[in-house]
Amino acid sequence: MNAWSLWQYRDIVNSFLDQCDQGMQNILLRRLAKLLEIGVECKMPISEPIGDGLFVLHGRSGRRWARLIYYFGENRQIIFVHAFFKKTNEIKRQDINISKSIRDSIKEGKEVSNEINLAS
Repeated sequence: MNAWSLWQYRDIVNSFLDQCDQGMQNILLRRLAKLLEIGVECKMPISEPIGDGLFVLHGRSGRRWARLIYYFGENRQIIFVHAFFKKTNEIKRQDINISKSIRDSIKEGKEVSNEINLAS
């Protein structure tokens, strides 16, 4: 079986990690590593589906909640399209719409994604 690989729209994951404190970075990097390891088998509390083929990776450090939205692409790619901090239990419709739009642009070839290297 082929291994999973992590991809990102533009530099969305790396830029988001740069905005996080060390505690949140550590949590998200562990969760990204777990997602990379088990892919579609990843469930709560790490990840959950949010509809229309999109999933959300969860991270929490103190009172800060991070969310990274992704979808499963071809050839066992996990492609991240949006990342944000949230303050409520709900993900805003605007964040879902942004994610869908970026995902569709990637699928249509209008945008590209690049591989994430967790070791760097």
